[in-house]
Amino acid sequence: MDGNTVTLRFYLNASKYHQFREEDIGQIVFNNCWRYRLGGTNDEGWYLGQCRFNKIAPAWGQFYKVSGNLMHDVPSLEWKLLAGF
Repeated sequence: MDGNTVTLRFYLNASKYHQFREEDIGQIVFNNCWRYRLGGTNDEGWYLGQCRFNKIAPAWGQFYKVSGNLMHDVPSLEWKLLAGF
């Protein structure tokens, strides 16, 4: 985190995408954020229909943008607020 910018770094999947090596890292930068949340992945819950976005998201493991009721008021989601908010 740097101010209101969140940078997500992750290892690229060299097993599935052979143009990458095991140590290759990708990153996505989110500018003008006011909060974020990190949580464990749960593909079993996804496929059982227990995840809050599995009915509207394109596929498991894909990045996507959602809008509308994001359930920001659910206390168990443990949002992290960024500076200034």
